[in-house]
Amino acid sequence: MDLIDSLVHDGWLKTPRIIEAFRKVSREDFVPEYQRVKANFNIPLSIGYNQTISQPLVTAFMIELLDPVGKILDIGSGSGWTTVILAHLADYVWGVDRIAELVEFAKKNSHSYACNNLEFVLTERDIGYLPAGKVDRILVSAAASCKKDIAPLFQQLEPEGIMVVPIKESLWKFEGDQATEYPGFVFVPLISSPFKD
Repeated sequence: MDLIDSLVHDGWLKTPRIIEAFRKVSREDFVPEYQRVKANFNIPLSIGYNQTISQPLVTAFMIELLDPVGKILDIGSGSGWTTVILAHLADYVWGVDRIAELVEFAKKNSHSYACNNLEFVLTERDIGYLPAGKVDRILVSAAASCKKDIAPLFQQLEPEGIMVVPIKESLWKFEGDQATEYPGFVFVPLISSPFKD
């Protein structure tokens, strides 16, 4: 059974359009060459600079929670795998990272997919990136230490938008006034300056 079939079989991937996007975007194209032999294993992999490409089941679960539509910020875009998947599901995606080498790596990795609705951004902001207007969805792929650290992101999200973000060892889905916790996940730390009142 291949990786995507196993994610469907085990219930991590459920939505037909999301399954189709995962089938179109090969994880192998978004890892360093020495990791390609492991790209179809359901494990996180190092992409250098103390960062990882997430375990596929975690990426699948997060994207299912996100219900990607409209304009999306993908924060901690890393090697670009998640960003390109989202570009197959949304109107426009900004992949945001603070590590210049990973932004360039993501750009290179995405070239073969010829997506004209995505942009990789090196940001110096404490957290996030505000394009023209607010966005409909925000996906964060690194763990904040507390909700206060991600407070600026709520200002970048449409009132009825959805944000999926790890805080400590839980995934959180914020939608309107609702917040739902899914415990039991481990992520690299979010690179950001502490948010100050």
